[in-house]
Amino acid sequence: DFRALFGPSHEVCYDAWMCIKNRVPQEVTAKHYMWALMFLKVYGTEAVLCALAGVTNKTFRKWVWKVIPILADFYPELIRWEN
Repeated sequence: DFRALFGPSHEVCYDAWMCIKNRVPQEVTAKHYMWALMFLKVYGTEAVLCALAGVTNKTFRKWVWKVIPILADFYPELIRWEN
């Protein structure tokens, strides 16, 4: 169920968070990171994703788009193509 919602295993999600947590703004938490992973994996409508996260559209959008550019910039260090 975890992988269906977020993509990678919880171990990989944790490792990736540990790699980027010092690169995100201080107010970004692991919860916001998980929302971003859910957005990227599920790619559902905003209404559905906001319902899953339990927040408004504006709140969801604000935090997800603080994390996604950092993931995009950091992906060469996060993704091991040989795996």
